[in-house]
Amino acid sequence: MTQRLTLHDKICERVASLPPAPVAVRILEVLRNERAPVPSLAAIISTDPLLAVRVLKLANFACGQLQRLVTVSHAITLMGSDAIKSLALGLTVFPLQSVPGKTTGSDLYDAPITLRDLWEHAIGCAAVAARIATQVNCVSPHQAFAAGFLHDMGRLLLYRCSRRSFYAAVTVASAKNIPLSEAETLAMDINHATLGEIWAGRSELPHRFQLVMRYHHEPTWMLPESM
Repeated sequence: MTQRLTLHDKICERVASLPPAPVAVRILEVLRNERAPVPSLAAIISTDPLLAVRVLKLANFACGQLQRLVTVSHAITLMGSDAIKSLALGLTVFPLQSVPGKTTGSDLYDAPITLRDLWEHAIGCAAVAARIATQVNCVSPHQAFAAGFLHDMGRLLLYRCSRRSFYAAVTVASAKNIPLSEAETLAMDINHATLGEIWAGRSELPHRFQLVMRYHHEPTWMLPESM
């Protein structure tokens, strides 16, 4: 038990010590001022050309419009500052200079899960969540897209901060046919849902996104009333 608790603490410390991207710090600073106009957020995102391009790609994917979004300001106006802010902050956590290949130099040759897998899972879940939201009253497809993209951010954090233990959990989950969150808890005494919620709180994501990240594996009867 002591070893598990120690690993739990180490993982939390590693996550807490991950240096935020400078653009992420500036995004949080401007949005702490509720009067901050859309152009301010757009201007900050645009200071990082790669981030701006990726935000626009996600926004266009989320909106699926014939007329493509060409500016970050337009994306914020259409999707809302909460969604764009959250997508941008999530993108800064991916340690990529471009969309990853199937493997990267940091992945083991026989890795059970790669950075590319995590990326494709995030995009796929975002697209499905947005499509489902079109059939549900009072649920914004744009918000659902952002929530789908972010919901497994804890997996990415485990990949970055405790990769071998995360690989072990993925292998055990597959071999024993148990949920990955259960295998993570067995291996590390923490799972990606809990870790994602911790990151979301520190990143000042809207509360609804924090709840999605914490409860996305729980049965309906366990969800808070606010969900």
